[in-house]
Amino acid sequence: MFDGKKIRSLLSIFFVSVMMFATVSCAKIAEYDEDSVINVLEEKLDIPEEDIFVSEVEDPEFSGTYITARYNDARITAMIFEDEEAANETFSEAYSSFEEGFDPSGQFNGDYKCQSETDHGYIVVNGENIGRNIFGDRFMTGEIYAGFYYSGSTIIVIMSEGEEAAEDVDAAIRAFGFPSL
Repeated sequence: MFDGKKIRSLLSIFFVSVMMFATVSCAKIAEYDEDSVINVLEEKLDIPEEDIFVSEVEDPEFSGTYITARYNDARITAMIFEDEEAANETFSEAYSSFEEGFDPSGQFNGDYKCQSETDHGYIVVNGENIGRNIFGDRFMTGEIYAGFYYSGSTIIVIMSEGEEAAEDVDAAIRAFGFPSL
């Protein structure tokens, strides 16, 4: 039989395990600035400087730095907002839209995972898309592997741009250290 000391010991082990699992599964997404995004693109993904497009944008919907590059069949887009609150609002809207509108008829054939915290979050999908709105592309169909990552003032979107892009998307996601499927 268990005595009080053994029960306390088992409960302690259980709670430590739960806390370790919660810490691992809720890991914070790293925040990137312009220099660190460009460093990942150039150094980890070996994208030449001339193939990385950087622009400053002043628009009612987005003010900040916009960086885009293609890594084989993957498109990487980083938006570094001037205002963290604007980045949070943009991610919150995308996350809510995803939760409410993604695959309402159960026809998506694949896997996805998502997480939303106060100052970071992500959405990752991998599978066969039937034309649902994913990350702003209302008519995207076919194979899709994409990630939408948010931390602080930065949103980074990594999407497939071809039927055989899964390896390229996965390599880009790993280069940034983001969660994947």
